[in-house]
Amino acid sequence: MSNISRRSFVGAVATIPFSVWFERYGSAQTPKVRYNAYSAQGIAMLATYKTAVDKMMNQTPVGDPLGWVFEWYTHAVKQPPGKASEINTIYPNPSPFKPMAQAVWSTCQPHFNPANQPWFLPWHRMYVYFFERIIRKVSGNANFTLPYWNYSAAGVTHGKIPPEFRVSGSPLFIQKRNVHTPTNQYANVNAGQAIDAYAPGVLSTSSLARCTYLPVGQTNPGFNMDLDNGLHGYVHVYTGNGQNMGAVPWAAGDPVFWMHHSNIDRLWASWNAAGRLNPTNDQNWMNKTFQFVDENKQLVTVPVNKFVSIAQLGYKYDALDPVPACPPTHLAAAAEKVHAEASAIALSGAPAQARLTPSGAAAESIVAKVKAIKPGHSLYLVIKDLKANAQPETVYSIYLDMPLDTPPSRRNAYFAGRINFFDAVAHEGHEAGASGKFYSFDVTRVAKNLVMQNKLNPTPGVTIIPAGEVANEASPVVGDIKLIEY
Repeated sequence: MSNISRRSFVGAVATIPFSVWFERYGSAQTPKVRYNAYSAQGIAMLATYKTAVDKMMNQTPVGDPLGWVFEWYTHAVKQPPGKASEINTIYPNPSPFKPMAQAVWSTCQPHFNPANQPWFLPWHRMYVYFFERIIRKVSGNANFTLPYWNYSAAGVTHGKIPPEFRVSGSPLFIQKRNVHTPTNQYANVNAGQAIDAYAPGVLSTSSLARCTYLPVGQTNPGFNMDLDNGLHGYVHVYTGNGQNMGAVPWAAGDPVFWMHHSNIDRLWASWNAAGRLNPTNDQNWMNKTFQFVDENKQLVTVPVNKFVSIAQLGYKYDALDPVPACPPTHLAAAAEKVHAEASAIALSGAPAQARLTPSGAAAESIVAKVKAIKPGHSLYLVIKDLKANAQPETVYSIYLDMPLDTPPSRRNAYFAGRINFFDAVAHEGHEAGASGKFYSFDVTRVAKNLVMQNKLNPTPGVTIIPAGEVANEASPVVGDIKLIEY
């Protein structure tokens, strides 16, 4: 046991080092299993969860760390009014919980400090871990584990929010989930329709194929960023609108948020179980610390190095996903060649097109460059610096050199991928478009097929089309587009 004095644990802003905290409260626990929300065990856990959420929402004072609002706001405070205003409203008088709120609210990584993108996965693992313990405390069920929503699973449950979250009047039910309309190509989520009903492929776990945790060069975002940008973001925006799962400040107010992030954590565990490595040799990454309030209303300082292994934390999942094998060799990032680029383009509710201009003083046409792609190399369309004034409440499909009048039935031949604006909206403490995050789409097949058909222009266009009606105040912008061979 550490010889740290009791004095260091008293006072409103005192914080307990995680090593001391874990020795006292966590290390002796029997290992626990997190279950699929559709399994018999998961359904039983959801009954406990429902009871606890009801107590947190309706029977616990708003400013109490065991209350729903405190946990929601740890991720991000709703806007308006924002963190400072909410703290002053909820804590008008002196309270030991006020400095805790100041310390932990709106600390989601990387949605407030763009430099903290590498800690997207460990911060959310910590967040879910402490929340799970709070549910045990509130419910009185010491064996509770947080189920996960495996939206990517094949079969009848694919993409469907678990039925416990669809019962009107239940504390797990939120009205502001997406509803399908003629102008909004989202699913009827609370009616049990698969959230990807109008966007096949967005629930792909393709990020598991990434072989590095961190980005490599300009074309490989790495597992952490790819999962964040892709599957993670798509589940948010396809589940709820701009005052629900679809926007960072509101997302954790929906009880299904925690099922989503339990699954994101499971995918990270799957990736590690396949032998993929976290950046544990990077001491800056390993020693980064965050703060959380535990089930005993104590402020705990937690280093990332204590959360890289779920086995050390005393839990596991009932099933992990398969992970593709890595190729035997990798090209060096220096092998990347920027062939063309386009400047910023403002998006709206109509199709937009940016023209790619060949790079270099004596640049060849893109057609020649596609023809010259070497075996083992690929062509990537890289899109970054997304920003918006508000959630567009839709996603955008990206096409390479597709004529604007192409009917939907013929667009697949030009399709590159999709982008979402979940983390691209400015909010308190977060500047839109400043994260450095990027999307990378392999368009080798599309480009070569267009060349074979003599359809690829020397300066091809990138067409961007919204999946549905765009919120009037959104004003989304794509800041940078490049065509890169690697």
